[in-house]
Amino acid sequence: MWFFSKNGPSGFSASSTAEEVTQGTDGTGLTAIVTGNLLISPKK
Repeated sequence: MWFFSKNGPSGFSASSTAEEVTQGTDGTGLTAIVTGNLLISPKK
């Protein structure tokens, strides 16, 4: 879908990977709080 590949003001899109977004960033001393849930039920 086209909207997943459109880059936003940051230069990244919804399809950007964590590695791409954090490239060149030293995360030493940072704390991250991750929220959200994706629950996928197995098909029966």
